[in-house]
Amino acid sequence: MAPNGSALDPPGETGAFAPGYWLRHPEGFAVVTSSGRLGYVEEAIFGSRIDWPDFIVFRRSAGGERVLVPTSQIEDVRPELEEIRLRALDDLGAA
Repeated sequence: MAPNGSALDPPGETGAFAPGYWLRHPEGFAVVTSSGRLGYVEEAIFGSRIDWPDFIVFRRSAGGERVLVPTSQIEDVRPELEEIRLRALDDLGAA
């Protein structure tokens, strides 16, 4: 189950169809906000847990810089769209 009561893995949803599965395997997914697409995920970084990533790293579409985002900033994972939606972020620094 996701840390901090996240709804990314609802009860009864397991396997490759569960959004939490895709958060652990997000390579190539688009990273989007309400403002549009930011880029594409390159990797998930695990540290504090082996079953849940602490960060995702994506490469910006504009400029190509790598950006490190805490998974706590992820609002939703949409495997059918191959998309990770972020909450509104004021500042996304480069990785």
